[in-house]
Amino acid sequence: MRTQDIYRTILPALVASAVVAISLFILRRLTEFDHPVLGLAFSFLLAVLLALATYFALPAGRRALEDTRRLLPHLSRKKR
Repeated sequence: MRTQDIYRTILPALVASAVVAISLFILRRLTEFDHPVLGLAFSFLLAVLLALATYFALPAGRRALEDTRRLLPHLSRKKR
């Protein structure tokens, strides 16, 4: 395994994190929620949607999502 492989693997997560962080920073500056729980819930929903959109926008992100989809059935199996 090369260092380049590691960087290529974490790139979608880094890009998605940056998109979410910048978007939430802008949201915080532009809006003010009356109730903190409402703001938290909206921020969480926005973060999930933006992260997924970023993953779908990147070829490496789509591969990561596909790998995760294929891995989930194996994780939910009971051990014998």
